[in-house]
Amino acid sequence: MKTLSLLLLIQLLCSGISRGEWDISGVFTGNYSETSLSGNWTGSESEARTWILQGNMSAVLDAEPSELRNSLKAEYGRTSSGGADEAISADLIYLESIYLYGISRYGSPYVSFSADTSFTDFFDPGVLTESAGLGFKILSRKNHTLKTRLGAAFRQIVKERSSFENETGMQSVTGYSAKLAGNLKFSSEMNIFTAFEGGADIRWDNSLYIQLHRYLTASAGYLAVYNYHGADEKPVFPGDIQTRLTFGIGVSFNLF
Repeated sequence: MKTLSLLLLIQLLCSGISRGEWDISGVFTGNYSETSLSGNWTGSESEARTWILQGNMSAVLDAEPSELRNSLKAEYGRTSSGGADEAISADLIYLESIYLYGISRYGSPYVSFSADTSFTDFFDPGVLTESAGLGFKILSRKNHTLKTRLGAAFRQIVKERSSFENETGMQSVTGYSAKLAGNLKFSSEMNIFTAFEGGADIRWDNSLYIQLHRYLTASAGYLAVYNYHGADEKPVFPGDIQTRLTFGIGVSFNLF
């Protein structure tokens, strides 16, 4: 109900935006690799096959005194080796929508919504977060932006698509993005949710894209996650921080 109410609020606030243009940017990549061996091959290698699809997209509507930001990051890939069944190598959906009013260096009121889940286990589990507070532009240049926001937050940890665990707390999100030399794009976002009953969840997401050719892009990603809430056993910081490092190169469609 909270999620639905926030979405309706965002739609009502955005209904007043009648001017401004969408600034859409994104990178879509896909790569495939395979090793195939003859039956009499004497080396130590084994047959292997890996494929992955990735998308990182944003859409920003700047219509003073308001701004609407939407972003979507999605990944899915599978791999197999030595004749074994395919295993999932990438599986991620992260959606975020933010509405700010009265953009100024002294702070802008905002409301936001985010959804974090996966393709394979769609909202089993998943995390929904709604927050409201003040956002700040620390750095705003043509190719460099640094933004942060702080506010009260409500979260629902979804299990088995029907079981909800509700939490309230404070959320801070700091994001930096850079576009260099016309063919390199880097983004980093630190998201911290601190519950009033204690404990904090941390998500630090970094992405680097290098456009090698019109339809060829190299990518690297680093994701660090610390989940205190919703875990069966309470983790210990920093030993239980989960990290994932990925590299790839493949056919791409670039909007930036």
